[in-house]
Amino acid sequence: MKGPRGTIAWSCLNLIRSKGCYFVVKHNSITLCNKENNASNRGWLTIHNGLKNMVYGIHYFYSKPLLFVGIGFRIWTKLTSSGPVLVAKVRFSKDLYIPIPEDVFVIPLNPNLLLVRGLSKETVNQFCSFVRSFKKPDKYKGK
Repeated sequence: MKGPRGTIAWSCLNLIRSKGCYFVVKHNSITLCNKENNASNRGWLTIHNGLKNMVYGIHYFYSKPLLFVGIGFRIWTKLTSSGPVLVAKVRFSKDLYIPIPEDVFVIPLNPNLLLVRGLSKETVNQFCSFVRSFKKPDKYKGK
């Protein structure tokens, strides 16, 4: 799909074939059809939500803020020869260098606040959970 923010692709062809669904594209609209005319097919909901997320992602960015709370925790971005990198000081003696995927935009708003934006909801959530895995929240305070 192409939109004002970019282009996004979703490989759901095997899922569509296994559920007996097909698409009809007419005049900038997508219609999802089922061969068995069974509305209770659970695969429909997965395909529908995937398409809905794609349409939302190319018109508006998915964004997620990450807040690093702790003494000496800092984050910033850096451009290296291998591409953009997120540099984090999180309870280690050396800095962490986390490569940023091509379809994810990382904006450091403060030294402790990071905004992750992207076209795909899955990639934004996956990158946020990857960054969060280096600094797990305290089980008592939740920070």
